[in-house]
Amino acid sequence: MNTVQLTIAVVAMVILFLHGLEGFSREIQRAGQRTLQSWLGRLTNHRLGGFALGAAFTALVQSSSAVTALTVSLVQAGIISFAASLGVLIGANVGTTATAWLVSLELTGMGPAFIVLGTLMGVLPGPLKVAGRSVFYFGFIFFALDLVGDALEPVKDSPRLLEWLALAESPLAGAAIGAVLTALVQSSSVVAGLVILLVQQGALEPEAAVAIIIGANAGTTVTGLLASIPMGLAARRTAQANLLLNLGGVVLFLPFTGPLTAFVTGLAESPGIAVALAHLVFNLGVALVALPLLGPLARWLMPHTPLPADPDQPGPVFSAEETDEYWFQEGCHVLELLNDPEDPAASVARARVPAGETTRWHRLRGTTERYVIESGRGEVSVGRYEPRPVGPGDVVLIPAMAAQRIHNPGPEDLVFLAVCTPRFLPDNYLEIADSDAPGQSG
Repeated sequence: MNTVQLTIAVVAMVILFLHGLEGFSREIQRAGQRTLQSWLGRLTNHRLGGFALGAAFTALVQSSSAVTALTVSLVQAGIISFAASLGVLIGANVGTTATAWLVSLELTGMGPAFIVLGTLMGVLPGPLKVAGRSVFYFGFIFFALDLVGDALEPVKDSPRLLEWLALAESPLAGAAIGAVLTALVQSSSVVAGLVILLVQQGALEPEAAVAIIIGANAGTTVTGLLASIPMGLAARRTAQANLLLNLGGVVLFLPFTGPLTAFVTGLAESPGIAVALAHLVFNLGVALVALPLLGPLARWLMPHTPLPADPDQPGPVFSAEETDEYWFQEGCHVLELLNDPEDPAASVARARVPAGETTRWHRLRGTTERYVIESGRGEVSVGRYEPRPVGPGDVVLIPAMAAQRIHNPGPEDLVFLAVCTPRFLPDNYLEIADSDAPGQSG
């Protein structure tokens, strides 16, 4: 077999691997997307919950790119807020290391068994048939990866291949190669699997492989960026935050590629496992650094100051686009009308509570709030006062640190202005457990 035939064979096997990943991810999402959306609504109120869910779901679907694109879509749909999405994105990077571990442990030979099992399950009725498709594609992933390894075996000592792989010995060049390859194939899992195979065959040094995998973290953000282009501001900011977080991780860890490789090599039984361990350590390290910074990052990327509607008007007139509305953890949709650091005395936002929904018990630290009801009917609870019905034209005064929530019993959205003095800051929002709410016994 000549060089051209070998190249075509390797590319074909990689395409099969990518097809298997896409098929498996699609089937898992089809079966579990509604469940995921439900859990996202429950767990993303805390960044650690979002982080854990992002890691678990990505490990399951074997694609951080798919989870990132899905997260961007859920922010656009208002199912989760922009701030809540950041923990999910960081968790997705940790979850994507599962593929590297499966390859490094040389479990690819199990692929045919899962293909047969999935096919047999597919002829059965009910839920087993649906699960069978996922099992089939799971086996297909590793069957294709095994074929890639077989295709690479004859060329692992090729001077041309070794010359190309030598470029990755520089950490910066290796990271660039990883980023470009991942952006092209839209999957860091594919790149991680390939480099571990090359390490196992002795064609690639572990340090070069680690650099490529670090760079792949930056390349995997392309999927989310492309998906967010036609979406609203919050969705676009989610994709941009993913890019900043991953690029920040690359910049932070790339200078330490050598020490990191030496550390994991001393712990691992084989070079392939060492690379998988480095992949995990890198992403956990980024998570430990980034998680405490998510609040400031969210406030920096999502400023609550709309642009002047018309600079030729005599006064500062502000407006906001409907696409800027986002889902806030309180349990309502929010459109910031004015929240400007240059005008800290007050902020104005429009809140929208869907029919049948109730916001969570919460209080605002150091902030007095007023509800100005615009449309719909509601029932508001403030402190120890009995719930009161409210309608258009009513104003509700809520002192700082007073427990509050509002219920919409009607058939249409409840819409009101939330006027805060001084201006609303996310750090001043304090959620109250139902057991600690007014009228509840501890």
